[in-house]
Amino acid sequence: MLSVLGRKAQRKGVRNRIELRLADSTGMGIGDLYGKVDFVLAFAMVHELPDAGQFFKESFAALRHGGKLLFSEPANHIDQSEFGKSLDHAKQAGFSVESMPDIRSNLSVLLVKVPG
Repeated sequence: MLSVLGRKAQRKGVRNRIELRLADSTGMGIGDLYGKVDFVLAFAMVHELPDAGQFFKESFAALRHGGKLLFSEPANHIDQSEFGKSLDHAKQAGFSVESMPDIRSNLSVLLVKVPG
């Protein structure tokens, strides 16, 4: 999947703007990004993870203060209860809700890392 994504990014002229990483069962392998990331997009993927809490913890650590994470899941795959459980994981990791953007056919929330 990563090689396909890399080829598509190359064709679109944006390959130099992204870094592809392979996650494993222990985490995303992004410890070197602590406090360096401005924005995380989690679109239609958190429900596929074995540990949503770990994802939100690692994302929180990677974000700089004031950094944001857009978390969005397809409403036809995830019900409000399951989305709420994932949102609870995000809050436990330290995120605050900034807004609830209206993204067609999705349950969505924009989270922010507020200095603590």
